[in-house]
Amino acid sequence: NQIAIFDGHGGAKQFGSNALAVAVNSSGTILYDIYNGISLDCREGTFTIALYPSNATVPYPSNQDNDYGAGGGFGINDRGDVVGFYRDSNFNTAGFYYHNGSSIELLPAGYSGEGTGFVALGINNAEIIVGRAGPNATGSPHAFAWSNGVFTDLNSVLGADCRDWTITSAQAVNNHGYIIGTAQLGNDEHGVILVPRP
Repeated sequence: NQIAIFDGHGGAKQFGSNALAVAVNSSGTILYDIYNGISLDCREGTFTIALYPSNATVPYPSNQDNDYGAGGGFGINDRGDVVGFYRDSNFNTAGFYYHNGSSIELLPAGYSGEGTGFVALGINNAEIIVGRAGPNATGSPHAFAWSNGVFTDLNSVLGADCRDWTITSAQAVNNHGYIIGTAQLGNDEHGVILVPRP
């Protein structure tokens, strides 16, 4: 993958085959990942998360596994807060949240241990974070939302007429709380939009 970023004001940044642009906010700040390692597509190797045009780097939480640095950024809001995932020193694949110059791990109970996955994928200006959790003891991934320190499995808030669906991933959330993602109904996968109740 090769990317070139043009800022619309005559500025540009050219990358080789080691970078991936992943998100942009309304002020034009671009979130991108730079990797050194095995595979950008599989997100294996060592990843640096950075912002354009400042080229500032986004730190992982302090308990990152330095021997296997899989990770990357996925979402940015208008305040410059970033979410993504990384591998921690306990071999957990965990989400992280970067805010005010530091990053914290996002990993609720039940998702620890090698082979589990908890990935933060999107964030809005109200600091609502969405993503994918699992598989855990339930055996399938579930979409989640995180707000004010509280994790919510989005399947737990579906209306009664939607209980046959399993929301497996939440990819993004806008500033009105609308969430897009994927869901399963039987053996079929569908794109979905979740609309907050009034």
